[in-house]
Amino acid sequence: MANPRLNLRTNLRTMLLALAWQVATVGQGLTIVTKYVPAGETIPSVGVAQAQPDNTVGGGDLPSIVRAAADAWEALIHDSWTLTIEYGWYPTDPISQTAYHQGVSAGGAPQRETSGSIAFNSQYSRTQPLYLDPTPAASEEFAWSQQKFADLGGGLVEIQRDMTGTTPEALNSYDLYSIALHELGHALGLVGWAFFNSETADGDIDVVSGQFAETVIPTSAAHLAVVGPLMSSTAR
Repeated sequence: MANPRLNLRTNLRTMLLALAWQVATVGQGLTIVTKYVPAGETIPSVGVAQAQPDNTVGGGDLPSIVRAAADAWEALIHDSWTLTIEYGWYPTDPISQTAYHQGVSAGGAPQRETSGSIAFNSQYSRTQPLYLDPTPAASEEFAWSQQKFADLGGGLVEIQRDMTGTTPEALNSYDLYSIALHELGHALGLVGWAFFNSETADGDIDVVSGQFAETVIPTSAAHLAVVGPLMSSTAR
């Protein structure tokens, strides 16, 4: 089975749509502080971190992958806002087979998450191994696959752009970089805090200004209910 890499750097429009409802004025830019929690220490609001699972390929490491994912999000969001994320390996079943995000604190106006945790499954056991990309900031082992568009009320928007592995390890595995992008996306807005629940009480996110005004993005819990985007439940 191919490894579809949901690459944030080539999927900007969809990701901006997912966050547009809560973007304020342009400032100095988003800062994501990432803190790796080693085995034996506690991931806040999650539990004691465990060792990396054996079922991995690629030779990369979790801190480099999470940092690259954070850098990609920072390049997109220009609001002055600091988010601290602590993360590590932890048993995530039955919540998720791969990873989950847990909010820790929120504040500000508009209200946003200020600290959170991400648990990556230390007992990962899917048939396909986790791909730990040794160069997560680049995509030399992936090639163009497909692109899809949809009209969600405000004109055509890109909802999916995939890349497929070109090496045996990248092709026959599950990309941890894409998982990290997805979980950070929850911390950046798609999370069950009051501010998100208020916006999505009617089952969608309404884009009210800017290039995509009148776009309505359907939601399901803390995911986009559209097949394709990085923040859909199918991308987890």
